[in-house]
Amino acid sequence: AASTFRQLVQNQDDFGSPNHVTYGTMLKCVARLLPHGSSERKRWTKKLFRECCSKGMVGGMVLSRMREAAGSADEYRHLMKGNTKGSLPKKWTQNVHEKNEFRRRAIGKRGEV
Repeated sequence: AASTFRQLVQNQDDFGSPNHVTYGTMLKCVARLLPHGSSERKRWTKKLFRECCSKGMVGGMVLSRMREAAGSADEYRHLMKGNTKGSLPKKWTQNVHEKNEFRRRAIGKRGEV
C-alpha cells in the first residue's frame, strides 16, 4: 500500500493528486495492516494526516479512518490539535468535495426542490 501511495504521489501528472478518498484509504490500510501501538503505525498515521491537512483534504472519511489508525483517544486528540469534527480549520477542508455535500446543496436540507 505504501509503495502504491508513493507512486501516486510521484506520478501526479499521470494519476492526478491524492484526494480525501486516497488519504482515507491509506489511513484504513494503516489501521488494518500495521500492528496496534507500533512506531511505524504512529509514524504513518501522523505523516498521512498532516499531509492531508496541509493539502486541505480532511473530510469525514479521513477523520473516521484516522480515528481507527490512531493508537488511542489521546493520540487522536493530539493529531486534531484541539479541533473537533464540527470545528475544523477551513484550511484543512478547503479542497474536499464529498458527494453528500453537493446533494444537500442541490436538494435542500429536507429534499425540497
